[in-house]
Amino acid sequence: MHNAARTQLLAEAAGTTKPIPHDVAKLTSTQVGTYKGGYFSFQPLWDWIAAAEPDLLD
Repeated sequence: MHNAARTQLLAEAAGTTKPIPHDVAKLTSTQVGTYKGGYFSFQPLWDWIAAAEPDLLD
């Protein structure tokens, strides 16, 4: 979320933003917006949390 918010703020600071066309957004969501994609995106964060807090699930 932090990276998404930062990217949006940088884009808005650069000038007027242009929305992504609906068909492009829909295609992108089918390519990266799956449960499997979410798992692989979250895995590095989970590994970091588990290493930083080894007693998390105790």
